[in-house]
Parts: sequence; structure tokens; C-alpha cells
Amino acid sequence: MGVIRLTGKVLGLILLLAFIVLLPVSIWLYNVQGILLNRATYERLLTSDDLYTEALPTLASAVIIDSINAPESPDLTPEARLAGVILGSVPAAASPQMGQALFSPEWLEEQTRRNFDALFDWFEGDIVRPAIAVDLSEMKARLGGDAGRDVVELVVSGWPACSTAQMVVMEAALAPGSATADTVPACEPAGDLRDTLVERASASLAFVSEELPESIPPAEDLARPLTEQEEFQYRSIKLAARVFYRTAFLIFAIPLLFLLLIEIVAVRSFKSLFHWSGWGLLLGGLLALLLSLEALPLALVVAMSGGQSTPVGMQSAILLMSVLNQVSRSIFVQGGLVIAAGFLLLILARLIPPPHNRDDTTDVYRHEGPDPRPARPV
Repeated sequence: MGVIRLTGKVLGLILLLAFIVLLPVSIWLYNVQGILLNRATYERLLTSDDLYTEALPTLASAVIIDSINAPESPDLTPEARLAGVILGSVPAAASPQMGQALFSPEWLEEQTRRNFDALFDWFEGDIVRPAIAVDLSEMKARLGGDAGRDVVELVVSGWPACSTAQMVVMEAALAPGSATADTVPACEPAGDLRDTLVERASASLAFVSEELPESIPPAEDLARPLTEQEEFQYRSIKLAARVFYRTAFLIFAIPLLFLLLIEIVAVRSFKSLFHWSGWGLLLGGLLALLLSLEALPLALVVAMSGGQSTPVGMQSAILLMSVLNQVSRSIFVQGGLVIAAGFLLLILARLIPPPHNRDDTTDVYRHEGPDPRPARPV
């Protein structure tokens, strides 16, 4: 085998490996973008009752905890810091119960459907800025009422019992007129001191609920005219999303380019063409099918959460799997077609007879058998 042919086969193998990896990636990206930017995907997802009773309450409670339990600042009042202590002490396993106490399924469904409709009205229409906003009025009323008290009871009952020294510190922190209520130890006191702690913590949550805006973003921000730069940004994002949605099929040009390069550097006959293309399609299609639709979203969520299995992470994984499972059928069909095409090409490569033997050094075809030319006269 000549050096040129050997080099071509080595380059062909490298390009074939790249094709095998890029083909399933292209299939996944094409199908995933097709559901992520499709209104029907979310309309099917929003019909699930579990979405409003389990997944969204857990995620919404995590958002509220992060927004209220902010880093310490000298500008925060003792009530606000005490609220941060309480919400920051909510056990991870209790996030679903807290979410169900603060967010009604009807409120979650109304906010979710309205904002998804606003997002796709912006994406599909001529609206410059999407009218996305979350009305917090019901949540504020719940946080400052009985639901807030239930959250405090949930947190305090999960704390260990206070020692004698901790009881002394807590009693001083909760004394009338004390400005150090946020220094209470994370323990459950006994007797009347427990009732005092619950009352003071509930009042702090009510205070914080009054400080929260009526909506996110505030209504005055949505009513404010856009600057030229903001309008340009919104239009640019919409244009990029629309172009990507309508030209996503061009992503298959990348693996096809690698297949073309294989034909240039390694293919020397139709038999070789079908052989290289067949193995590439067969292995690429198998790799697309072997990517588990259940394991991939879980791996992404675990990676984003630092490897910790929390209710928030699990609910995020469930939502992600609910979306990605909608592409399972199309990926299986497309992967199956690619595998079938690979098998067909390999069969054709097997049926095609090999080319005549050639002299590898001169690249001139040799004839085997007796010399057909007439003998020279002696």
C-alpha cells in the first residue's frame, strides 16, 4: 500500500469518527430546537396537574427563599433578617410543602399559561417586548397570613431542641424592643418561648411580604417606553430565534461536510464509497439511539446542582424530561432510518465486485493470466 493511500485511510478514519459523533448531535439539536420553540410543546406540558401541585410549587419556593434570604446588609431591618433566617432554614425536603402553602395550583396555572402565551405572542407576532410578568399579590397575602405561619411552624418543628444556653440567647433576642431578633439560634424552644418565636417570625414574614413588589417586573417598568438600544436587543433576539428555528435543518450540513471530505481523501471506488458511508451512518444512528432520554436530563440537572440530589433538582429534571420525552419518537424514527440506510449501503458495498488489482507503486492496472498479445515471430 502506497504512502498516499495509507495517509488517505488514516485521515478517512479520523473524519469518520468525527462524522459518527456529529451525526447524533445534529439529530438531537434539530429535534430539541423543534420542541423548545414550538407553542404546542408547552400546551401539552401545561395540561399536567402534577405540574401545579408538585413541580412548580417546589421551584417557586426556591426562588422566594433565594430572593428573601439575601446576603447580610446593614440596610436590612431585624425583621427582614429574621425572615431570611427562617426561610434560609427551610429543609430541602420541606420545599414542596412550603411551595404548596404559599402558591395555590390555580395561581400557578394562571401565571404560567399567561406568560407562555405572552412569550410566544412575542416570538410569532410583531410585538417588540414580550409582556411577561408575574403577579405576586396572592403570594404576598399568603406569606403575610396563615400560610406564612404554617411555614414558620414547618421550620421550627424541624429544628433540634434548644439547650439551656440557647434558650437564654433566644429569650434575649426575642425580648420586646430587641433589635437582634435575627440572632436567634436555629433550635426549637419549649413553652411560651416557642409561641413567642412563632409569633415574631410570622410577623417578620408579614413585614417582608409588604416590602415585596406587586409584580415582577414592576408594572411601571412594563409601561416605560423602550430605549433604542433595548428595542434593538429585543428585535435581535427575536430575529436570531426565528432564523434558527426556520433554518435548523442546515445543521445536518456539518456531518455531511465530513462525509464529503471522507470521499475526497479515502474513497477510490463505488464499493469504497458505500463501505465508508454505510459504517458512518450505521454507527452514527446507533449512537443517537443509545443516548438515554431519561439519563441525559438527570445528568444535566445533577451537573448544574453540583451533584446534590435535592427536591428542586429532581423537579427540574422531571420538567426537563417531560419536554425532552416529546422528541423521543422522532429521534427513534430518524435514528432507525439512518441505521437502515447504513445497512443498505453496506449490503450494496458487499454486492459490488472489487476493482481489478492494481500496481500500488505505479497505480497502473495489472492483467492476470496469459498475455493476450500475439507472440512475436522468432
